[in-house]
Amino acid sequence: MNKIKAVIFDMDGVLIDSISLMLKLNQTCFPSSTREDLEHMFTGNVLEQIDNRKETFGDSLSEEDQIKLQQAYTEEKTTTVQLYSGIEDLLHTLTSRGY
Repeated sequence: MNKIKAVIFDMDGVLIDSISLMLKLNQTCFPSSTREDLEHMFTGNVLEQIDNRKETFGDSLSEEDQIKLQQAYTEEKTTTVQLYSGIEDLLHTLTSRGY
C-alpha cells in the first residue's frame, strides 16, 4: 500500500476566499464590479485574470495601475485574507497525521 507523502492544495478559491479580496480591490478601479463578475472571470491564475478585466468590465487599466493592483492583491492575500470555514481545522488535522 502506498503511503501519502504530501497533500497539495490550490490556494485561491480553495483555501482562501480570493474572490472577496479581488472584489474589494477591483471596486477601487471598477466601482460597478460585482461578485458575479469576478466569479465569471476567475478561471486559472488570478494574476493572469487581472489582464482579462477589459472583457468583463469594458475598461482597462494602465500598465502602472495593473502592477499596483497585482501588488495590492499579493500584499492583501498574505496579510488579511480569511481561510474558508473548516480549513484551519483540516490543516491542523493533516499536520497532526504527519502530512
